[in-house]
Amino acid sequence: MNTPWREEHLYFDGDAYFDDVIAAINGARQSVDVEVYIYRDDVLGEAFATALEGAARRGVRARVLADGFGSAVLSARMLDRFALAGIDFRFYNPLRFWWRINRRDHRKLFLVDNETAWVGSPNVTAPHLSVKRGGDAWRDTGVRVRGGAIELIVRSFEQVWRGQLRALPPSRWLRLNMTRKLRFSANMSLLRRIARAERRIWITSAYFVPRTLVTLALKSAASRGVDVRVLVPQVSDVFFVPWLTRLYSVFLISFGVRFFEYVPSVLHAKSAIIDDWTFVGSSNFNHRSFIHDLELDVVLSRPESINAMAAQFEKDCRLSSESKGGNAHKGFIGIIARLLWRFRRYS
Repeated sequence: MNTPWREEHLYFDGDAYFDDVIAAINGARQSVDVEVYIYRDDVLGEAFATALEGAARRGVRARVLADGFGSAVLSARMLDRFALAGIDFRFYNPLRFWWRINRRDHRKLFLVDNETAWVGSPNVTAPHLSVKRGGDAWRDTGVRVRGGAIELIVRSFEQVWRGQLRALPPSRWLRLNMTRKLRFSANMSLLRRIARAERRIWITSAYFVPRTLVTLALKSAASRGVDVRVLVPQVSDVFFVPWLTRLYSVFLISFGVRFFEYVPSVLHAKSAIIDDWTFVGSSNFNHRSFIHDLELDVVLSRPESINAMAAQFEKDCRLSSESKGGNAHKGFIGIIARLLWRFRRYS
């Protein structure tokens, strides 16, 4: 389970990512498994439905698992279309289970023939596509992997599909959080890496609202001279998140952490580079990813992949506006920020 990936290929835009996924579905021989937080009945959802229908007609087992909250508005027409085509569709934790409403499946996984997996930040919804393809050109990151820990990805999907979350063997090339033990291990491993970083900590997070331990670890790293940068969206699909992020940045900037707000479009990517350890996946640096949501991240094993991630991060920073903090500690925002800091143990 600790063998490096036999193949890993990075994507930094939705068009190339989904073109490859749909091409693989069209060529699938045995199985196609889709697991996303959001599945929408739009141009991308239609393209996926068409590809899945074709696979089902060829006798390929096709399954779609969508989160019951994130995909709650998926149309009855699309559900009927899946049923008629023989595509097995399930909601993870449907909203009728109100007592479990906080347990969400935030993973984004496309698995073909149990041999090739695509993991990253894109859901099955049009904004991830370019404008010319009917989308909003969101900035996403994804990776295609083969070999290595692919068996663990397969087993993790089967568990989430059945709603039977069990312990899985550890792997240095995957970050899983399906059980309390796995979640604790993933969180503590990340904190240890931040604490031991020597050169750089470069974080890309669509929703940067970190827990106290993460905030303090980043502060400590910057204070000892580590190059700590955080790339976040200037405009988010969740309108209030940039405001929350700026409250945290008030403190971190004063300790040497640099914040960059991505300008060209909504930044939806989720990744981190800590020295030469790099992951790509669905995890944000926020409370939900650490405590509540199911997440899936791939740890890159090849130097060329890590270099490509670093080059893309620097490119994204050049397309961003750097926040200097300035007088952010004053006024209403400063008051709210100090209150959040005072009660940070609840974050």
